[in-house]
Amino acid sequence: MSDKKLVVYGDSFAAPLLNNNNYISWVDILSNKLLLPTYNKAIAGSSIEYSIGLFSEDVKSNYLKSNDIIIFIITSPGRLHLNYQLTKPHTASNFIRNIKLKDTWYNSNVNYINWYLTNRDENIININTVAYLHMLSAYARNNPNSTVLVLSMNRINNFIGLNIDNFLVPDITLWDISENEFGEGITFHNLTPASYGRDPRYNHLSIPNLEILADLLHESLTIKTVNNFSYKKFKSNILTRKIRSLEDINYYVDNKILYGIDYFRRVFAHNTL
Repeated sequence: MSDKKLVVYGDSFAAPLLNNNNYISWVDILSNKLLLPTYNKAIAGSSIEYSIGLFSEDVKSNYLKSNDIIIFIITSPGRLHLNYQLTKPHTASNFIRNIKLKDTWYNSNVNYINWYLTNRDENIININTVAYLHMLSAYARNNPNSTVLVLSMNRINNFIGLNIDNFLVPDITLWDISENEFGEGITFHNLTPASYGRDPRYNHLSIPNLEILADLLHESLTIKTVNNFSYKKFKSNILTRKIRSLEDINYYVDNKILYGIDYFRRVFAHNTL
């Protein structure tokens, strides 16, 4: 029996939801298509350094086998990767999220964190990101029966791609796909009341694009190419109304556009808007 498996590393663009009420992510869809055991190690809010650390540990411990499929999400560079984030990886992005107002550790160290954020070298951060990519490509080169596919939240600067059949990097960004879902006049910040503080899209994508992403990934992993990827394949302008009532929520649910909005149902049910 083959011990081949799918292993996913990354942030909220791949992370499973806690208590997800049977919502289906692109990782779940892809797993069902591949008929492989799947281990999703992505954690919302985490840094690329945390993900690459997990990957390195899995290589050294021989957890990753020579025929595994690995999908690695390159999250936004420059997130916090201090000692605290080793055990609380979800806090790596707290400096750009409202949650920081409730974070005791963040508030206790805010002066140091602000110093770090002010003095960090963006060029070094970008160089580090490219170095991580070459680490992943080196793994693929040394394990030709494996497949490593990299998805990135943002455009990767100064990456010199290597021509390796089992190292795949689609020429798209997850952020662009996510942003293209908004209709005219709609953004994440005004889609829902600001007090909610969360994106109601599972993996920051609508249901149709979760399914499309899984389909494209399945095809790429089967034919070992990413030429099938393009923005034209994804749905755009499908978030056309703000969520301001139960009617708006039901519109997105009934049209199978959004998952993960039971929270909003509870809020509206208790008339806390």
